[in-house]
Amino acid sequence: MKIGIPKGIRNQEQRVLVDPSSLKNLISRGNKVLIQQDAGIGVLLGGVPGSSRCSLNEV
Repeated sequence: MKIGIPKGIRNQEQRVLVDPSSLKNLISRGNKVLIQQDAGIGVLLGGVPGSSRCSLNEV
C-alpha cells in the first residue's frame, strides 16, 4: 500500500503526522511511505532545532 504524509498547510504549522517509530512500523509491514518535501521543517524537539529528527536513511 502507498501511504502519503503531507506537510501541514495551516499558517505556521510545523508538525508531521507520523513519528519515526510509526514510520518504521509502516515500512516494516511492506507499505511504501511517501513524505512531502519540507514536511516537519522547523520542528523543535527538546528545544534544539533538529535535535531529535531522524533522516529517512535512519529508518
